[in-house]
Amino acid sequence: MVDGIGGVRPPGLEGPKGPRDRGGQVQAPKASKSDRVEISTAGLLLARLQAMPDIRREKVESIRQQILRGTYVTEEKVQQATDNLVDDFLSGM
Repeated sequence: MVDGIGGVRPPGLEGPKGPRDRGGQVQAPKASKSDRVEISTAGLLLARLQAMPDIRREKVESIRQQILRGTYVTEEKVQQATDNLVDDFLSGM
């Protein structure tokens, strides 16, 4: 361990922090009696997404084909989207 001259450390030369024993050595943290695991909200969401079945491929392909043919956008879908936007706007007021 570098203590500098006369036991004084130069600025910027920091050593290990924490409780020290009588000889000046850093003491190791005490072990806890039990371990604990915490899973974040993002981790829980990811686990739920990974558990979902992959059953929408046919629907995606069907919509893709409708878009290519120009039959996906209909007057009813445009009206529903417009209604949803207005509802969302009004509910935020």
